[in-house]
Order: sequence, then structure tokens, then C-alpha cells
Amino acid sequence: MNGCPPTKEARLARVMRHDESAVVEDLDVPVAALDATRALLWATSAHDASSVAIDLVRALGGTVVPANDIQGETLPIDLSFDEGSPC
Repeated sequence: MNGCPPTKEARLARVMRHDESAVVEDLDVPVAALDATRALLWATSAHDASSVAIDLVRALGGTVVPANDIQGETLPIDLSFDEGSPC
């Protein structure tokens, strides 16, 4: 490591390692949580934090929908951190 913080793209790439058609393995959960925690340490804005949270949901096999599209078993949790439209 060269002492420089990883780029935003590198941080998000670590969090976004997922396949929506695959079942999340038990080991994937702590790895995804650790990757998201590390990415949050480098977050410099609400937008960065929101991106990490959304990517974590997707890495864990979830989906994110706009707040006005909540149906059925959707959990009403706003991941926008007041940055843009609620999602």
C-alpha cells in the first residue's frame, strides 16, 4: 500500500461484489459488513455514505426502491441520508 486512501471506485467495488441471482452465503455477510464499514471510514459526504449503505443492501441480496414504491414486505428505511430523493 502506498499510504494513499483508496479511490471511491475501489472502495465501492469492494462493497459491490454481488450477484443478484445468487443466495448470500453466511460468510458473505460479515465480509460485506466489514467492506461497508471500511468504505464508510473514507466517506466524505452524505452521498458517499448513502452509496455505501445502498451497496451493502444489494451485497446482502436486498433491493432498494424509491420511497414512493414501497409495497408488501419492503422495509421503509430511508438510505438517502437527506441526499436526494428518499430510497
